[in-house]
Amino acid sequence: MGDCQTLPQATKMVRRSGKVVIVGGFDEGETTIPLEWQRIQMSEIQILPSASFAMHDIYREQGMVLDLVAQGRLDVKKLITHRFPPDRINEAFDTARAKHETGAVFVAITIE
Repeated sequence: MGDCQTLPQATKMVRRSGKVVIVGGFDEGETTIPLEWQRIQMSEIQILPSASFAMHDIYREQGMVLDLVAQGRLDVKKLITHRFPPDRINEAFDTARAKHETGAVFVAITIE
């Protein structure tokens, strides 16, 4: 269930009346993801599937998230499950592609 953990986490972290935008996708076929539907309903949380951040008019929200990251108010480092230097980029792509086996959520190419 490695790649199916992010959506439940997001619905637990989002504020009341907030939006959870799913950018990216799932593998073809049926996917079962357990969610706290009562919390989602009672908190009026919106879940917006999207193939791109440009859909659903979320440019404003994207800008807000980038500002929070830049201000250090949103710790995105916790989302990184794997790190690779540039010379191992092919291994990074393989790790991301094999997310069911590797448990990859976010694979980063880092220069240190």
